[in-house]
Amino acid sequence: MRFKHSVNFIILLIIAIVLYPGVSKANTADLEMKIKKISECEAEGKSVDRLLAAVNSGRISENDAVNIIEPILDICEQGYPVKIYLRKMDEGLGKKIPAPIIISALKRMRNNYLSIQEAVSNDYNALGEDMIASATAAADSGVNIDFVTTCITKYKGNRDPAVLTNAFHTARALAETGFNQQQLEKIITAAIDSGNIDASWKYVSRVVAASRSKGISDSALATTAIKILNENKTLVDFMIALGFSERSIN
Repeated sequence: MRFKHSVNFIILLIIAIVLYPGVSKANTADLEMKIKKISECEAEGKSVDRLLAAVNSGRISENDAVNIIEPILDICEQGYPVKIYLRKMDEGLGKKIPAPIIISALKRMRNNYLSIQEAVSNDYNALGEDMIASATAAADSGVNIDFVTTCITKYKGNRDPAVLTNAFHTARALAETGFNQQQLEKIITAAIDSGNIDASWKYVSRVVAASRSKGISDSALATTAIKILNENKTLVDFMIALGFSERSIN
């Protein structure tokens, strides 16, 4: 399968050179080299095919394509999975987002992931890929990376990985609502400290949206959430404390 994709890559590159004779041969050679390396990293050939199709159509330059691939290749060569990066690239290409923005997003994802791996250190197997993926997703959604890595370093030896996983899923959900960062960090710290946060909390964004429609501030939400978590209560209890029912939120 990888050989088939490699052949497709080369064919697309040849088409690019023929149709766009002004294209730099140096850029073409660099792009071809990086694509061959990506094809050896269990990368999905279709994703890179889309990238090359964008180059062939003239929508992005070969230099941009090289810069898009570089952070993905960096992750790959360090032995880490790249599917999440390919999905991000596909999303950007599909939405016709300008190449510099795609490049910036991929670099930020790469840097976040490597920072998290450094915090995980030798505890990778104990913590598991799910926790690492949830931490990375939280950082990519806008949660402060220093806060994320501090949580991992502080709690990795004394909290179940599922607690950290659920906490980072919740952090991501809050960040995606534009929740106040300081209040977000207070909630997540309380959640991990209590050890009482299950997978249902990743739906907290629905509660945030409903609460804001009633004029409840992020600070007030955080105060209530922390109280609920410290009392070892659930997301449903959080909703009830705010005056909602499950039916009114769904």
